[in-house]
Amino acid sequence: MNMGESAVTLTTEQLRINPNHQIQVIKIGHQRTPVLIIDNYFDSLTSVLSLAQHTAHFAPDEATYYPGVRSKLPKEYVLASLKPLMKGLYNIFNIARELASAPVDNYFS
Repeated sequence: MNMGESAVTLTTEQLRINPNHQIQVIKIGHQRTPVLIIDNYFDSLTSVLSLAQHTAHFAPDEATYYPGVRSKLPKEYVLASLKPLMKGLYNIFNIARELASAPVDNYFS
């Protein structure tokens, strides 16, 4: 495994989405680019903090100019966390339905 990657078993507790989360879409700039602000997405941050504490391997990011340390998020966690949002993201950003999502550069920072 590469640094920052680890085998992770996800539980339903870790992925519990708060049914009362709030999504706000604002548009910025001359091109009115949509920006999403998502509040209270997870039912509890305890699982997210636990995941970071027990699986993350923080180190300087030598591929970018990020000034702090980072650790890659487990891919399956990213996909499971984004899945409930994908239909809305495709609509907001006018993404063609035949295009598959492929999240990249997902980190604890």
